[in-house]
Amino acid sequence: MMSAAAAMTAVASDVPDPLAETPRYRGWDVVSFDVRGLEPTLADDLRIGLALNGRRTLFRTRRPPLFRRTLADDLQRARAFTARMGYPWARFRVVFVPDRKGGKVGVILEVAPGPAVVVEAVSVSGVPDHLVSDTVANGAPLAVGRRFTEPDLEEVLASLQASLAEGGYPKAVVTPNVTMRDSAHTSVAIEVRSGPRCVFGEIRQNGAPDDLVPLVMKNVGWASGRRYSPTTLREARRNLRELDLFRRIDVFVGEPGDGAVPLVVELVPRKPRTAEIDLGYWTDDFLRVGARWRHRNLLGGGRGTELKGTLSRFRRDSALSVWWPSLFGPRTRLTSRLYYAQEREEGYDLDNAQAELWGSKLMGRSGRLQAGVTVADVNLTVRTSDPLSFQAQSGLLTSLHLRANLDDVDDPINPTSGTSWSGGVEWSPPWFPSDNSFALGTLKVVGYRGFGPSVLASRFEVGVAGPLGDSLDLLPNKRFFAGGSSTMRGTRRRMLGALDRDGSPVGGEAMLLLSTEWRQPLKGRIGGVIFVDAGNVWRRTAVASWQDLKYAVGPGLMVATPVGPVRADAGFALGARPRGEPGFVLHVSVGHPF
Repeated sequence: MMSAAAAMTAVASDVPDPLAETPRYRGWDVVSFDVRGLEPTLADDLRIGLALNGRRTLFRTRRPPLFRRTLADDLQRARAFTARMGYPWARFRVVFVPDRKGGKVGVILEVAPGPAVVVEAVSVSGVPDHLVSDTVANGAPLAVGRRFTEPDLEEVLASLQASLAEGGYPKAVVTPNVTMRDSAHTSVAIEVRSGPRCVFGEIRQNGAPDDLVPLVMKNVGWASGRRYSPTTLREARRNLRELDLFRRIDVFVGEPGDGAVPLVVELVPRKPRTAEIDLGYWTDDFLRVGARWRHRNLLGGGRGTELKGTLSRFRRDSALSVWWPSLFGPRTRLTSRLYYAQEREEGYDLDNAQAELWGSKLMGRSGRLQAGVTVADVNLTVRTSDPLSFQAQSGLLTSLHLRANLDDVDDPINPTSGTSWSGGVEWSPPWFPSDNSFALGTLKVVGYRGFGPSVLASRFEVGVAGPLGDSLDLLPNKRFFAGGSSTMRGTRRRMLGALDRDGSPVGGEAMLLLSTEWRQPLKGRIGGVIFVDAGNVWRRTAVASWQDLKYAVGPGLMVATPVGPVRADAGFALGARPRGEPGFVLHVSVGHPF
């Protein structure tokens, strides 16, 4: 830290060379750096790009020591920046605030911006009549009377180029001509040479095996005859990528001729077979083992097969899936699955053999819509001594499903921004061939916002379910359970909500979970977490109340690994706790809880 302000003396360069005083403080530690004389937004942008501003860490800002070369480079960057932002005549003065006793110095860069260069006239020529030609003249970036900046010009040129491309002109050329009328006024003339307007012509593909050619054409052939646009190219590339059959995908256009451009697709197939083995440890499940074998084209034409299974202390499941891509058009898939699961919980055993049929459609860039039907044979064995805990009957269960999700999160392993929405309904009406009729709905929203290296993550999750018709109760696998490392960290696994008289969780018809946590890098691969969890599970929907929410707070540590962070979270329950529940629970897991 520097000494008190009264002990400091401001020393300014009174010669034209702003670097003249630098040798006096050669090698001194720079403890503060500021930019003055510019409007706040410009000053902040300039300061961020300069070396003397330093790099922010958790507890302090690290700045390089003061040397003439460092300051000279920063001045050069500052001159280039102010010129780009419309102040080509800016002058600079460096003020040093030394603490001679401590060998430390503060640096102030004072900027006299001088007259701003103002846009006096804007003209655009050569834009085809069917496109909006006055977008530039009427738009904010280069409006007459505004300060001229190179970023504004670049934005306008890029926007105009994109509009021409979307309008069907793949070879359009946009050329700016900037003329200084005097020291404070400029005119901008933009010339457009659009070239011919084109449509997509023939489709040329190379690299796909013979049995996959029809599938490739189904996913890109719809573009033939459509007006050229980069959006169409991106859609074709995305359609092929979603097939998961090619490790390299290039989609581009050839040379236009007679108003048509060929669409060229270059593909390199990926290996169709993959095998994976997973081994992990979670406090909730202890050791969990999983295996998966997949063949992406076992049945030809992109029709693939997957066999997978998992084994843990409380659950064993296996599934065989077969899918047919693009059956109903690009970005669609029909999937059939045979599934078997065993649940071994404190209060019950459940065996579920199930057949499923699903249709899915990818929506936009990051959405998915799924609809399906399942037929299951459920065998329930109640092991609790409480006869009212599980009243549903074993037997046939037939239900309809509808699911949707939208995800624009930037990174699935360590997200720093974006939002993920997911929800669904499941319905087994009383008139279906089913021994247990019910309805169930869920909604989950998770959001992330970055603050430099730190991330604020929040989660909202709600679920409501209930029996229908003559059914007395929900089956355990249609109830909501919470508590543990991924839901409520102030309780042990599944211990949030109602318990039977043996002290075992029974789940419920309604659930609400609210969580937020601050993730902060500490040193190297080590990071810290502070979290707040709230929520509850209600045995019956009718008794759900905000007043019954349970709360937990706590810290955590995480270590970054290639497969995700290894976390240890310490949850402290607030308020009253169920009988036998500790006030402190340590959770160890791989991956973030949300």
